[in-house]
Amino acid sequence: KRETVQKKAAETQQSLEEQRQSLEAELKEGLENTTTRIFEALERFRKEQQFQIFLKSFFAHKRDHAEKKRETVQKKAAETQQSLEEQHQSLQAVLKEGLENTTTRIFEALERFRKEQQFQIFLKSFFAHKRDHAEKKRETVQKKGS
Repeated sequence: KRETVQKKAAETQQSLEEQRQSLEAELKEGLENTTTRIFEALERFRKEQQFQIFLKSFFAHKRDHAEKKRETVQKKAAETQQSLEEQHQSLQAVLKEGLENTTTRIFEALERFRKEQQFQIFLKSFFAHKRDHAEKKRETVQKKGS
């Protein structure tokens, strides 16, 4: 009976040892798999973080570029507005000067025309007076001659 017990104990011991080794192998494999999955997850997380950093940098660059472009466009618009205002003022000055010159020339021409009309009236009157005077003189000469 003792031998049977010892044999049974040895078999149990053997079975327990096999189970322990089997559990250790499973545990080792599970630990390796878990470690691998943890490192893979950490690598994905690192890559995701790098991608997030890249995206932040990319969009910050795009935002800065758009801001710079907007500032350039605003500056160009202000310069164009300033140039247009200067051109407008210059054209107004030229137009005013031209209008003043034209007005002056019109009034000078009107004055010359008025003076010429007065001279024409004077000439008509003068020659009418001369004609009348010559006619009277002729009448007088005819009366004396008769």
